[in-house]
Amino acid sequence: MSNAQELRLQNAIKIAQVWYIEGRQLYLTATFMREQWKILHEATRKNKILELDSPQWLKVFGFARSASLLLGYSVEMFLKSGLVWNHYGCTPDTLDKNNKKFSHDYIKLAKGIGFPKKGNDDKNFALLRRFVTDIARYPYMKSNYEDFKGISNNADKLKKMPNYEELKKISSYFYGEEKFPELCNLAERCEAYAVHLINSNVYRKKAGQT
Repeated sequence: MSNAQELRLQNAIKIAQVWYIEGRQLYLTATFMREQWKILHEATRKNKILELDSPQWLKVFGFARSASLLLGYSVEMFLKSGLVWNHYGCTPDTLDKNNKKFSHDYIKLAKGIGFPKKGNDDKNFALLRRFVTDIARYPYMKSNYEDFKGISNNADKLKKMPNYEELKKISSYFYGEEKFPELCNLAERCEAYAVHLINSNVYRKKAGQT
């Protein structure tokens, strides 16, 4: 391998590591926030604070949604770390263009880098995408907030809201005890695959072909 090839190789690995490290930071922050959410949630319920627009409940809601948002972004960083490998030898402009092309489409990203998928992975990738593009990023009931605020402690009236079923479904993603660990498992597998690519001979083989 020539000096120029070795330089390109090391540069590609460094770029992939930058994406990976960003993903690792986001993942650790997401799981930390989730643990804090559990503490806040239990304390708020124990203290019997009923008003859902109180500062205490707003923190509970905020921690759960923020943890989900960051978890989604961490998966994107891990997958795009692999995208660097997939575009080894391309110019920075080409890599940037394809990053934007894939955007938050985690299913296409996973396929593009050869991520070994299992069972519900596509559904979970799609949900993580919704976190970062919609339901964990923006208010999901802003048009009904004033109505919701006035009846937040009345179960019968809540059920009559036009978007109640959607609200209930979305809430289960953030506050359920099963979904978040399942998504974390997928994130950890994406992380492991990113590390595998960085430490494998894939880059060196590609470098030898250029």
